[in-house]
Amino acid sequence: MRRQRTATVLMTGTLVLGLMTLSLAQKDLVPVSVGVVATVVALDAKHALATVQTDTGEVFVLLKGWHWQVGDKIACDRIDAPRPWLQHCRPWQ
Repeated sequence: MRRQRTATVLMTGTLVLGLMTLSLAQKDLVPVSVGVVATVVALDAKHALATVQTDTGEVFVLLKGWHWQVGDKIACDRIDAPRPWLQHCRPWQ
């Protein structure tokens, strides 16, 4: 009898604590993507990196596309997160 009561109390407590942590968790953890246009400002051939600057002035370092040259415009998806980044970059036309 005592074992069954202990198991019931433990399972109820685990369920209540689990639901409480879920309700206190942040709901907006999904990053938002925004299209931006950036300009290639520098290339590092040794490490295959490109430094790009968006129209708003943000600077990012990306893996260099094989066809990128300094001054080229590229269209990217900017991921809006605590530490933003660019992805899916392609030539801008």
